[in-house]
Amino acid sequence: MNQQFQRIERLPPNVFNIIGELKQAARAWRCRQDLVLVNMARHACD
Repeated sequence: MNQQFQRIERLPPNVFNIIGELKQAARAWRCRQDLVLVNMARHACD
């Protein structure tokens, strides 16, 4: 078997859940930042 897959199989199962949660939090943070920038731009045009 490929060496990389053996290393992945040795990881605890919850590692991928934690990574997924971190990615989801990062996406949510980026969306909030985008909304703030849009609102700031909207107010700057007034």
